[in-house]
Amino acid sequence: MPERSFQLGMAQILIEGGRPKANLDRAVRAVRQAADLGCRVVVLPECLDLGWTDPSARELAQSIPGPHVDRLANVFVAAGLAERQHLGFVTRKF
Repeated sequence: MPERSFQLGMAQILIEGGRPKANLDRAVRAVRQAADLGCRVVVLPECLDLGWTDPSARELAQSIPGPHVDRLANVFVAAGLAERQHLGFVTRKF
């Protein structure tokens, strides 16, 4: 049986509550850097777009799939994002 191995990257990045553009910019840089180093999978922090428990999630959360996910789509990525659902509920998705 052929060996099935791959490189996994883990990115620890600064997450600022309510600042999705800045947070996603950092995440995209970390994913690109990991991909350049040969990683096929990159693990990112939970709720990386808006920050865990930040009240901005009610207004700024995006649908999944959606624009926040689209920015991270150049390798396999495990990331937690705030998700807007029906009736304004916000959940965390991985």
